[in-house]
Amino acid sequence: MDAPGDDGRTADLTWENVGLAFSFIAFNAVVSRVFQLGVGTSLVTAAVRCVVQLTLVSLVLQKVFEAKNPWAVAGIAFLLNLMGTIETVVNKAKRRFQHMFPSVLFGMLCSTIPISMIGIRYAMAVDPFWKPEQYIPVVGMLCGATISGIVVACNYVLKEL
Repeated sequence: MDAPGDDGRTADLTWENVGLAFSFIAFNAVVSRVFQLGVGTSLVTAAVRCVVQLTLVSLVLQKVFEAKNPWAVAGIAFLLNLMGTIETVVNKAKRRFQHMFPSVLFGMLCSTIPISMIGIRYAMAVDPFWKPEQYIPVVGMLCGATISGIVVACNYVLKEL
């Protein structure tokens, strides 16, 4: 369902756009070197890594969007939850407990999947709810919010125990 006034066109990201964005990063790296802040190299490395990762992800998502297969969309939704679980358990949680990984994965899946299905189908009135161009970004946003909630909850409860 298109928004009112939406002609269905999307803006394409070109290499010129990427180059323009990278010029700002390069500028910051030069400023870092001039003022001896020491963040220029890591900034450029992170930017290049980001471009490579997003290029690879875009190639995968392009195939999923073209296929319009509910199983492919479910696979990406599971992958997002799995990556969110890894981020939560490995990088964000200050304290851990036995069987934390399956518990967090279960909590992520049980919160993001039903909410995304209900929200896409009824709040956004999309039928079928699993249209990849709408479902995948919503699941990604829910995963991001869920990671924050789980980290805060786990850290608080484990600190109190």
